[in-house]
Formats: sequence, C-alpha cells, structure tokens
Amino acid sequence: MMSTAVMPKPKFIIDEKGRKKEVILDVRDYRELLEDLEDLRDAVLRPSAPSRSFREYHNERMRRS
Repeated sequence: MMSTAVMPKPKFIIDEKGRKKEVILDVRDYRELLEDLEDLRDAVLRPSAPSRSFREYHNERMRRS
C-alpha cells in the first residue's frame, strides 16, 4: 500500500503541443495505486462494516504477543 506517504514519480508522454497525454509509472507504483483503489472501493461498498483505528488494532496485537 502507498501509505508510506511517498508519492510516485510519473513520467509523461506529451503531444506535439506539449499537452500531457499519457502517464508512465513504475510497475511497483502502479500496483500500489491499484491496491489503494481496491481498498477504497471496498470501504465505499461496505460502509457499515465494523472498523477500528490502527492504534486499537496495534494495541490488541501487542496484548496477544
């Protein structure tokens, strides 16, 4: 997931007028973007699904260790 706050560095293909027409991404960045989009889609499709904060999850995992 791209939650590391590092944004991908895209390259652009431009037309003869200098307008951006296409984007080139590193495969790893592309896969991370797809994963993030899938996570977003899942969250939107299941808004009533139970959730918890990372801190709650982390504390529970630490208690189990």
